[in-house]
Amino acid sequence: MTVSIRTVVAALVAAGLLAAALILPGRMKSTPPPATPTNVAVPVEVATVQTGPIRASVSYAGTIQATETVNLAPKAAGQIASIVVGIGASVRAGDRIATLDPGTLAAQVLQAQAGVAAAEARLRVVQDGATTADTATATQAVFTADAAYTAAQSTLDGVLARSNAASLAASVQQQADRMVAQGPRAQADVDAVIARIPANNLYGAGMLRTNVSDLNNAIRTRCEAIANRDACETAGLNSPSTSDLVARLISTTTGAMDLAVYLKQYEDALAAANQPAVTEALFRLVQATAAQPSLSARVNNLALSLNSSAGSPSADAVRTAQRTSDAAASALEAARARLVTVTTGPTNADLLTSRATLSQAQAGLAVARAALDQTVVTAPFDGVVVAKLVDVGSSVSPVAPIFVLAAKAVELHLTVEEARISLMRPDLEAALTTPAFPGRTFRARVGVIAPSADLRAHSFDVTVYAEDADKQLRPGMSANVTIVTETRPSATLVLNTALSTSTATGASVLTIVDGKAKRRPITIGISDGTNTEVLDGLRAGEQVIAIGQNLARDGQAVQVVTPSPKR
Repeated sequence: MTVSIRTVVAALVAAGLLAAALILPGRMKSTPPPATPTNVAVPVEVATVQTGPIRASVSYAGTIQATETVNLAPKAAGQIASIVVGIGASVRAGDRIATLDPGTLAAQVLQAQAGVAAAEARLRVVQDGATTADTATATQAVFTADAAYTAAQSTLDGVLARSNAASLAASVQQQADRMVAQGPRAQADVDAVIARIPANNLYGAGMLRTNVSDLNNAIRTRCEAIANRDACETAGLNSPSTSDLVARLISTTTGAMDLAVYLKQYEDALAAANQPAVTEALFRLVQATAAQPSLSARVNNLALSLNSSAGSPSADAVRTAQRTSDAAASALEAARARLVTVTTGPTNADLLTSRATLSQAQAGLAVARAALDQTVVTAPFDGVVVAKLVDVGSSVSPVAPIFVLAAKAVELHLTVEEARISLMRPDLEAALTTPAFPGRTFRARVGVIAPSADLRAHSFDVTVYAEDADKQLRPGMSANVTIVTETRPSATLVLNTALSTSTATGASVLTIVDGKAKRRPITIGISDGTNTEVLDGLRAGEQVIAIGQNLARDGQAVQVVTPSPKR
């Protein structure tokens, strides 16, 4: 006959009550009911210590909310031109939500693009160098600027002549005297250089002397012509070398004698005589020869003007003539510099300047494009439009939101008490359930753990991220989260009903040795609510008292009974 532990326990309880009824009349309040004698077998049920996985977990309740919620505002002020999405619309990061009226910003972008194209073209020109046409243009510009300077200087001279004829006459006279004196000195220097030519090269010396004289006489003949005097003075006073002076005379004066031929004959004779020192002296000679006729004529004219002055010009007229002359001089210098650049190629400074101009134009284009881009309002992340605060035609600014956007990803914020915060770690597995979807469990994981506690509640905020691929979870839903704090893939397990714990002795179980209960202390680990991990004191396969241990003491006789089948 099978006897269940519940039947045996009921019989023992009835016997105890009968004994108490017989004893209690005299000692009702002074003595507790007697314990079961150790030699009386107490019926118990046993459980076998198992090996298997165990997971410890904690549970919390919370409210689902979006991982991000932002108030979208435009980056620029303006008027809403279009709204692309409505409330509830799903958007992806970068999607257009609304646009502002761009006004003239599109035209500014085109203008900036043209500036970049022009700067790029200029840089290519500098990098590629000048063409033959560029050289011809630059040369002609020098001649034109030279003529303009001569005319401006002549006008200034006339104004100054009438303003201060005596002072001007003295100045021109001084310059004329310098040229008059310079000619003989330069001739003497030329003769001295030629005289140093070795005696064995008398032919070369004679040829050089003859060609120097022929060239100087040809220049004198041309520059004594009244029509050529002013141009000759300008060429003489502004040329850096004999060849440049001759080139100026050829281009600005006329005459029967071919100056280029005389210059070539002189250069050939100079090469044959091998006396480069004559070059500087000859230049001073021909400079004086070219400038002297004009200077002498100007001295005479100024002298005449002193005797027949038409009156002094106003101060404004003098300043205007001076500014015109200065501007013409600057233009002439610029034209000469341009000619040098064209003929010698771009300098590093030219390249750097052109590149800097291009960079500046590109920066201007970037600014214009950025301003145009700011008229488009885009989604900063994947999400759902939860509020639309404006309509087409509304005036907006960066300080006022026009949409509210919530991320599709959801999270929960749990309040974890101080005693459990040590169990929390990022990426711990969790399971989420919600009344909105009964019977369904969503996977989740622990995310951010607050670095500091709430000072009043002594609790910590823990963020849990839910996995919701089909986007069923919505902000505002209530949910329960179970977080797996520890996992043992293979542990020694004992039923929680078999455990006894006390602050004094710790955890223990009752085993059966020779038909008697034997208390054994054990070391325990984690628990899942049904089983507890045994770290030390028990081995898999051992049996422990699972039901009836409350009636048995250490050394108590026990009787193992078979549990009755559940109905």
